[in-house]
Amino acid sequence: MPDGIEDRSADVWESLLAVADAAGGVWPDQARNACITLVAESRSSSPSLGIRLLGDLKQVFGTEDQMSTFEILNALHTIEEAPWLELRGKALDARGLSWRLRPYNVSPRDVRIGDKALKGYYATDLWDAWERYLPKEDFA
Repeated sequence: MPDGIEDRSADVWESLLAVADAAGGVWPDQARNACITLVAESRSSSPSLGIRLLGDLKQVFGTEDQMSTFEILNALHTIEEAPWLELRGKALDARGLSWRLRPYNVSPRDVRIGDKALKGYYATDLWDAWERYLPKEDFA
């Protein structure tokens, strides 16, 4: 794997580079050049909505271990220039949040906030997605 290609990008490119290595000739070098170029370009472009959500959730959670869905949505809706108040004409709701987190194997669970049992999310459930999909500088 070329230097700097790690985590999700490495997962994506691993098989393609193996095929290029098996083909031999100029293919290994061309594939690695393409890998470096495309990964660099993807890092400089705007993140997908899913990645944006993960980053915003990391910000919203801060040092909290758990949060209710209501608290999370309120916090997401207050982030300036974030798309969460205007997704296809309406604000992100509990169902939309759950649907958007499903590809990252994150689901709402029961959380206890004070003396109330509510639906919400745990930071530990989001940690793997944060670590895999967010840039390393988000973990300073």
